[in-house]
Amino acid sequence: MTPSTPSTAAAPSASRSASRRPRRWLRVLGGVIVGLVALLLIAELLGWRFLRGPIERYATDALGAPVRISAPFRLHLLRPPQASAGALWVGAAPGSQAPFLVDARNVLLRWRWGDVNDFRQGGALRIVALQADQLEAHVLRPKDGVASWQFKTDPEQPQVERDPPRVERVRLREAAIHVDDAVTEVKVEAHARMRESAPAAGAASAPAASGAGGAERDFGLEADAQGTWRGMPVKLEARSPQVLPLLDDEHPAPLQVKAQALIGRAKLAYDGLVHDPLGARGIEGELRISGPSLGAVGEALNVTLPTTPPFNLVGTLRHTDPVWHVAVSTATIGKSALRGTFAYDPQPATPKLTGELLGKRLDLADLAPAVGADGKPSTPPPNTRNGGPRVIPDRSFDLPSLKAMDADVHVALDELNLNTSALETLRPLAGRIVLAGGVLRIEDIKATTAGGSVTGSTGLDSTTKPPRWDTDLKLRGVDVAGWLKAARKDNADVTARSSKAKLEREREAARQGSGPVTAYITGELQAEFKLRGQGNSTAQLLSTLDGSARAVVRNGTLSHLIVEALGIDVAQALGVFVSGDNSLPLNCAVVAMDAKQGVLTPSVAVLDTRDSTVALSGTIDLKNELLNLRSETKPKDFSFATLRSPLLLTGSFASPEVGIAKGPIAARVAAGAALAAVAGPLAALLPLLDPGSGEKEDNCQALVQKSAPGKAEPAKAAKSRP
Repeated sequence: MTPSTPSTAAAPSASRSASRRPRRWLRVLGGVIVGLVALLLIAELLGWRFLRGPIERYATDALGAPVRISAPFRLHLLRPPQASAGALWVGAAPGSQAPFLVDARNVLLRWRWGDVNDFRQGGALRIVALQADQLEAHVLRPKDGVASWQFKTDPEQPQVERDPPRVERVRLREAAIHVDDAVTEVKVEAHARMRESAPAAGAASAPAASGAGGAERDFGLEADAQGTWRGMPVKLEARSPQVLPLLDDEHPAPLQVKAQALIGRAKLAYDGLVHDPLGARGIEGELRISGPSLGAVGEALNVTLPTTPPFNLVGTLRHTDPVWHVAVSTATIGKSALRGTFAYDPQPATPKLTGELLGKRLDLADLAPAVGADGKPSTPPPNTRNGGPRVIPDRSFDLPSLKAMDADVHVALDELNLNTSALETLRPLAGRIVLAGGVLRIEDIKATTAGGSVTGSTGLDSTTKPPRWDTDLKLRGVDVAGWLKAARKDNADVTARSSKAKLEREREAARQGSGPVTAYITGELQAEFKLRGQGNSTAQLLSTLDGSARAVVRNGTLSHLIVEALGIDVAQALGVFVSGDNSLPLNCAVVAMDAKQGVLTPSVAVLDTRDSTVALSGTIDLKNELLNLRSETKPKDFSFATLRSPLLLTGSFASPEVGIAKGPIAARVAAGAALAAVAGPLAALLPLLDPGSGEKEDNCQALVQKSAPGKAEPAKAAKSRP
C-alpha cells in the first residue's frame, strides 16, 4: 500500500475549512438579524418607551412649537399605528396668540403614515382617532395673523396656510374647545361630557326615570356650545344616550343624537344618527326648523331664501357624503303649505341647490315681504298728485344675495293664489327656478285657470345696478268671467275651477241671451305681456317699465247696462235698468298698450258690440301713479235723451276721479236752448237725439292685426275662431 503524501492530505481539509467560514458568517449574520427583529418586536410589544424623549424633541423641531409627552408612554408603529401617553401638550403655532393648541390627559392617538407624509408636504393635520379623558383646545385664527394650528413643517420653508386639524373619530370623557375663527366668523365656547354609565355596545337603553332628573341620567353624551356665528347668536345643546358603541375600535356604531340649536333668529331641532360627530358627516335623522322668516334660515345656513311670514318645517336630513340632502314632508309658511326634496352641494366654488318644490298651495302674500309689498303705505314723493299715499309698493326688495349660491329647482304646485280679489287662483302651476351667477329666472311656467293656460318666463338680474327685471307671459283660452272675479255678478255659476265645457256653455248662453246676465263681460281671452324694468323695488321697476301688452277677447259678451252707461245714454240705460240687463255679443274686444319709461299708452283699445263701439285713449303713468284716460262711445242705433259725451278717468291711483267731458255736452245744451227760443220748448230735445252710425260691425280682424307685434300670424289667428 502506497502511503499518501502530505500535500494531498491537506487539500481536503483546507477545502472544508474554506466552506465552513461563509457558513459561520451567514449564521452570525442571521443571528444578528434575528436578534434585531427580536429586539424590534420586543420594543414594539413594550411600546418603544425609550423614544418618548426623542419624539418630543423631533415633534418640537418639526412643528416649530413646543410638544410635551408625559408617561406612561406607549408607541406602536405597526398596524394600526398609534401612541398613548399620560398627557400630551402641544403649543400653539409660533406667532399665534393662543396659549396652546391641545392639552390632553390619558390620550390615545391613531394615524395613517400616508397622512403623516401629506402633513409634511403642507397638507392638513389628519388624525384617525383621538381619545382622551380630558381635553382642552384653542382653535384661534385671526383675519391677518397666524392660526393656532398653522405650523411650519420645515423651518426653511415659508409659512403655509392649512385647513384646521381633522379628527375622524373622537372619544372625549370631558372636553372644552375654545373657537375664535375670524375667517369663518365663528366664536364659540364648546363643552362635551361622556358619562361612564353609558350603556355598553349593543345593549338596550335603560328606561327613562320619571322627571327631568331621570331623563338627564339616561344620556351618555352631553354637549353644548354658545357664542356667535357671522354676528348671530348661537346656542347648541346635544344629547346622546349611547357613547360606547361609537368607541368600539373594531365596529364603531353611530350615535343617537338629540340636538337643539338657536342660530340667529332660526330654531333647529335634530333627532337621529351621527356617524362622525366631529366631522358632521353620516347624519341621518328628523329635522325641524322654525323661525320668523325663511330669510332667517338663509342667514344662518348661507342659503339664498326669501323673506316670508313665520314658518315651520318638518323633514329628514341626510349627509352621508359632501352633499346635504333634505326631504321636507311639511312646510307651513304663512298660509302656504309646501313640501319637497332638495340637495345642497357646498363643494363648488359657488354652492348649488337642486331639487323639487311641491305643495298644495302657495300664497303670493307669503312672499310679499321679499318684494316690499307688505301693505304699508310709503311716504309720497313731492310730485305725487294731491300729496296722497302711493299705491304701488316702494319698499326695497328684501331678498338675500343672489350670488351666494346657484340653484336649479323644479316647481309643481297644486294651487298658486295670486293674492288679489280681482283674479282667481292658478291650478296647477309648474315651472323651474334657475339661479346662476346672481341671475334668478323662473322658466317653463305652465299653469291652467278657467279653461285656459298661462305660459312663459320671468327673471331678475341682480348683477346690474339697479337690478333688471323682465317677463314674457302668454294667456291662451282663458275664460274672462271664470278668471276675473270682478267681472262676475253674485248669481254667477262659473269659477276658475269650472270645466272647460261648462265655461263654453255659459259663454254661448250669454251670446244667445237665453238666461239672466251673470257677468258684466264674458269671452275667451288671448293675451301676451312682454315687459322689462329696472330698480330695487316694485315702484322703481314699474316706473321704468318698457315693452308691450296685448289682449284679445273672442266669443264674448258685454253688459248692455255698462255699454249705455259708458255712452251716457240716459234713456237706454234707464230702460235697461227697468227691464233688466242683457248681454250684448262682442264683435271684437282688443286692447294693445305700449310701455315706455313707466307710461302706458293704448295704441288700440276698442270694445265693439252690435249696439256701440267703445274706444279708450290716454295714458297711465306708473311712475307718478296718475290716470289720464278718455272713453268715447259711438252708438250704432237711434237713442233719445242722450248726452253722448266722453267719460274721463283722471286723478291718482289712490284717488281716481270719474268725470264727463264738458265741451260736447255744453254744445248740445246750447244748441237746444237756441232751438227752444226759435221753435219752442220741444225743439230743445232735438240735439239730444242720436241717430247712430248705422254700422253694425267693425273690422275686428284689422284691429287684432294692428294690436299684434306681427301682421300675418295675428290675422291668421283671428280667422281661427268665429
